[in-house]
Amino acid sequence: MNKVLIAAAIVFIVGGVTALVLKGSDEPKPPAAQTEQPQEVVADEVPTEDSDVVELNVTEEIPGETVFVTYVDGRFDPEVIGPIAPGTSVTFINESDEDIHVASADHPTHTVLPGFNSNSSIAPGGEYTFTFEDVGTWEYHNHLSSSQTGSVIVAEQQ
Repeated sequence: MNKVLIAAAIVFIVGGVTALVLKGSDEPKPPAAQTEQPQEVVADEVPTEDSDVVELNVTEEIPGETVFVTYVDGRFDPEVIGPIAPGTSVTFINESDEDIHVASADHPTHTVLPGFNSNSSIAPGGEYTFTFEDVGTWEYHNHLSSSQTGSVIVAEQQ
């Protein structure tokens, strides 16, 4: 009789533990750790001197990562980068069928951020990378067509 009671108790305990384990598997699990990915934020309409309304693409990036800007169809995309942390590199990729020359404002002297200048033409398919160390809003342009502009916002990260 004792053996029957012991066997019944073991079956009862094993069944209860199994039920608890199975019930626990139905509960939602916390999300796995994720690394923060760059987000593209599209700004609303922004008036300019040349036109009534222009849409700007604004990109926020992870500190220390490389940010990519493409030049195609006569414009930089995104036109505004940031805020990015000091030490972040920005690579300008020429996806057009014409040469470009990336340089800091002001045209034609390029003295607002010395060193931020490709110093020569970037052929189609070519690229130029600059690492932004100084905090500020750094405007740039295509030296070969100075109305084609963009800006990079560098700010200390919290």
